[in-house]
Amino acid sequence: MAEPSPRPARLFQSQFLDAASIDLLNQYERALIENSFDYYSHVGLISILHQGLQDVINSGDGSSPGDAYLYDMLPALRDAYQSMRKQYALGERLWEFRIEDEKALARNVEERMGVLELCQKATAEEPYSAKLWLTYGEYIHHLMTCCWDPDAAEQWPEDEKILGKELFTAELLMETFRNGAEHVKYDVSGSALVWDRYLDLLLEDLERNYTPDKARRVAATLNDRLGQPHATWDTTLSKFSSFNSRYNQNTYEEIMESTVQQNSHIKKTYALREEFEFNLQKAVQVGDQDAEYYAMTRYLKWEKKTIGVSSFHLVNALYERAALRFPVDSSLWEDHVEFLIWQNNRSVSLLDVLERSTDHCPWSGSLWSHRILTLEAEQKSHDEIETVKHAATRSGMLEHTDLEELMKVQIAWCGYLRRKAFDDPNATEDDADMAEIGIRSALELAHETGLKKYGKDWSGDPKYRLERIHIKFLTQRGNMQEARQIWEVLTKKQEDSYDFWYRYYIWEMVVWSNHLTRDSSNVGQPLEPPTRATAVLEKGTKRLQSIDHPEPLVEMYVNHCEQHESVLKVRSVFIERRRAALVISIRREKEASARAQQNAVAETTTKRKREDEVDGLVTKKSKPSELEESAAIATSVEAPREVSEAPSSNSAAQKRDREHTSVIVRGLPADTTQIRLRQFFTDCGTVRSIALKPENDTITATVEFELPDEAEYSLTKETKGFNGHPITITRGQSTTLYVTNYPAS
Repeated sequence: MAEPSPRPARLFQSQFLDAASIDLLNQYERALIENSFDYYSHVGLISILHQGLQDVINSGDGSSPGDAYLYDMLPALRDAYQSMRKQYALGERLWEFRIEDEKALARNVEERMGVLELCQKATAEEPYSAKLWLTYGEYIHHLMTCCWDPDAAEQWPEDEKILGKELFTAELLMETFRNGAEHVKYDVSGSALVWDRYLDLLLEDLERNYTPDKARRVAATLNDRLGQPHATWDTTLSKFSSFNSRYNQNTYEEIMESTVQQNSHIKKTYALREEFEFNLQKAVQVGDQDAEYYAMTRYLKWEKKTIGVSSFHLVNALYERAALRFPVDSSLWEDHVEFLIWQNNRSVSLLDVLERSTDHCPWSGSLWSHRILTLEAEQKSHDEIETVKHAATRSGMLEHTDLEELMKVQIAWCGYLRRKAFDDPNATEDDADMAEIGIRSALELAHETGLKKYGKDWSGDPKYRLERIHIKFLTQRGNMQEARQIWEVLTKKQEDSYDFWYRYYIWEMVVWSNHLTRDSSNVGQPLEPPTRATAVLEKGTKRLQSIDHPEPLVEMYVNHCEQHESVLKVRSVFIERRRAALVISIRREKEASARAQQNAVAETTTKRKREDEVDGLVTKKSKPSELEESAAIATSVEAPREVSEAPSSNSAAQKRDREHTSVIVRGLPADTTQIRLRQFFTDCGTVRSIALKPENDTITATVEFELPDEAEYSLTKETKGFNGHPITITRGQSTTLYVTNYPAS
C-alpha cells in the first residue's frame, strides 16, 4: 500500500491572475497537501490555471494570439495535469483543456506531433466522446492546411511544411474520423459532431477522385447512417439526396422513396427520445448539474425499461454519455456494468468499461472487484488478474475512503485464488500454495490497515469474510485442525453473534457428514456422532445473557440433539431448554424494564417541554390544575378489547408498549376462539389480550404480548398455519394514535 508522499505547499503568485483566483489556488494546494486524493481540488486547481493561460492567449491584438509562453504559471499547469493523472483519469472536460493548452504552446512539428499523441490518448481514455474525436480530427485538418495552404493562419518554415506533408496526410484524417464515427454512432445527440464532418469529407474526396467502387462505399456509409437514430437525420437525408442526384440521376426517385420508407421507424425512434434530449440540453445550457443528473437518470431509467431487440446499443451509448458528464459517479458506472452483465452482449467489451470505470473511480472497491471477477470469468491469465489487483491496492486510495472498499477487492482476489486452486481441473499443488500465501497476505493487509485506520481497538471485519474464505480453503485442502483454530480465534470476537454460531455449527456438521453413513469401513461399529458440532452449540448457549438472538440458538441446539445425539443427551437437553428459557425470560424482563425507564425519561422530557410551551401560551389567570390536565392528556385509539379483560391501572397503561408488543393475525377460520388462539401462541410468551374481528369468511385477531421479543418470535408461527389454514402474521406497528397538546381550556 503506497502512501501519498508529503511535499511542502506551494505559494502561488502570478501577474496574470486576480487575487480571488490566487486565493483559490492556494486553498486547493493546501487541500491537496492534506489529501492528495482530493479529486475536486485537482479539478479546481487545473481549471483556474487553464483559464489563466487562455486569458493570456486571448490578450493578443486581434490579428494574432498572445504568447502563451509568457504565462508565468505554465510549469504549475503542466505539473497539475501530471499530478492528477497519477491518481485519476482526466475525463472529457480536462482532456479538452489540456489539448487546447498544448495546441497553443506547440511551435514546431515535433511539438505538434506531441499534441496529436495527446489526442490519441484522450480518445483512447474517452472513446465515446464526440467532442474529443472532433478535436482530434479538426487538429489534423488544421495541420494539413498549414502544410498546403499558402494563406494558412500559421506560417511554417518550408522544411517543416515538407515534413508535415509526409506526416499529416488525408489518409490519417479520414481514418481518424472513421474511427470516431464508429465509436459514437449510437449517441443520438452528440454523434452528429463527428458524423456530419465525416460524411462531408467522404463526399469531398469522392468529388475529387471519383471511382465506382468508392461511390458504392459512400452510398453504403450514408445508408448505414440513415439507419441510426440521430438528431440531424434530416441533414443526413439531404446529403444522401445530393449524392444520388449527382451520381444516380436515373434512379433518384426510386432510391429516395425506398430510403424514406425503410427508415420511417428511425425518425420515430428519435422522436420518442426528443423530450429527454431537450431536458438534458436545457440543463446543460443553464449549467444546472443537479437538473442534468436528474434528467440523465430519468432518461436511463426509461431506456432500460423500454429496451427492445435493437436498442441495447442506445442504452449503452447513453451510459457512456452519462459517464462523460459525471465521470466520478461510481453508482452510474456500477449500473452500467450490471446492465452489460445482465444483457451479456459480447459486442461491447465489459472489461473495457471496467478498466475505464476504475480509472475514473479508483476508490470504488465494487468496481475493482467486478473487474477481477470478470477477468476470472473470461479466463484471463493469473498474471493479468494479479496486476489488476496490485493496481487496485497500490495507491492506498481504497482504504483512504473506507476500509470496506479494500475488503471488497481482497474478497474478490482471495475467492479467485481459492477457486483457481480447487475448481480448476488443471490446478496443481503450486496453485494451492500460491492461494494460501495470497489469502494470508490479504488477511495481514486488512488487519494492518484496520489498526492503522481505526486504532488498536479495531476488532476486525465484523462479517469475518476473508477468514471464512480461508476456512473454506483449509477445509478443501483437508487441514481441519488449522481451520478449527481460525474458528476458535473468531469465537473470542464473535461469541455474541447468533450468525457466527450458526455458521460454525454448519461447518462442523459438513465436516462430520463424512462419517454420516455406514460403509464397508465401519461395519459392526457404532456411527460417530457429531460431537464437535454439539460442543459448538453448547458453547454458544453459555452466552444466553448477551448473544443477540438467544431463542433460535436454543431451538437449534435442541433440534440438533433430537436428531443426532443419544437418548441421555436428548433427555438432558430438555432440562437445559427449561433453564435457558428462564435465563432468557429474566433477560427480556430486564431489557423491557430498561426500555420502560428510557421511555419514561423521554416522556418526562416531552411533558416538560409541552408544559413549557403551554406556560407560554396561557394567561397568568389560568389555574395550575388546568395546565396540568392539558399537558397530561393522551388518548390511545386501538383495536377493541374483549369485555372480560381486567382494566389496568394508569401507571401500567403508561408502561405498555402496544406498538411493539402486538401482532395482527389474518386469515383465521371463522370458528376461531380466544382460547384456541391463546393455546396457539402458548410457546411464544405471555398473551395479555386478544381482540377478534370478523372479516368476510375469516377472523382477524389483534394479539398483545407481554414483551416485544415475544411478539417478534410469534411471527415465526406463520409458516405452521392455524389448524391447517394458511395465515399471515404482521407486526402491529402504526396502529396507535396518540392525541396530545390540547389547549388549556
